[in-house]
Amino acid sequence: MLEQESPNIAPTPTLSQPGLLVMDVDSTLIDEEVIDQLGAAAGIGEQIASITARAMNGELDFREALQARVALLKDLPTSVFDDVYRRVHFTQGALDLIDALHAHGWKVGVVSGGFHEVVDRLAADAHLDFWIANR
Repeated sequence: MLEQESPNIAPTPTLSQPGLLVMDVDSTLIDEEVIDQLGAAAGIGEQIASITARAMNGELDFREALQARVALLKDLPTSVFDDVYRRVHFTQGALDLIDALHAHGWKVGVVSGGFHEVVDRLAADAHLDFWIANR
């Protein structure tokens, strides 16, 4: 008889014990893709969105896609971040989830391939414990 091995699976976290939730910002914490919003503000939204879509489909790696999109945005004034920040929306239920997790002793963080000029403000609004984004 063959001996069965039990898989090495971590227990499912519950709210009865503190934990950690880390999520992405674009299309997760917020409904929009910030870099696509920057492209729209620059009048090149379709070009930026096309590169984003190619990256999401695995046709470009993240670094190539980011470099290509940033190159198209290089002449934008930094004030565009204020405009974009005002146009993004938290995903329905995201803030309630964060508040509920905090009430149970959890920590919540985000990681983003986007830009700290927007992510820093979103993190403050959402009362996040940790965040990191591109500079």
